[in-house]
Amino acid sequence: MTLFSNVFSGPSSLSSCKISEYAKTFVLDRSKIVVQIADNGDGIEDIMLDQIFASFFTTKKEGSGIGLSLGRQIILLHLESINVNSQFGKGTVFTIKL
Repeated sequence: MTLFSNVFSGPSSLSSCKISEYAKTFVLDRSKIVVQIADNGDGIEDIMLDQIFASFFTTKKEGSGIGLSLGRQIILLHLESINVNSQFGKGTVFTIKL
């Protein structure tokens, strides 16, 4: 849910940003389910990519910085993974392997 709500609060205009360029799920190696969520928003600057999963990191005036951090911790506690690839000015893809 945090991934979708972050699209709405990003700096780009909602008229030009899709909530999801694509959202897909597939099976990897018969043992992992992969969920990918992509948008065509502004992307995330390289300097911020290492920080977005840190507790209390936020770029929003009223953000708590807990959403992505907590989501990542839950995924890691289940011995799974979440990754992000982003190109500033082009969009972002989150990949969750379960």
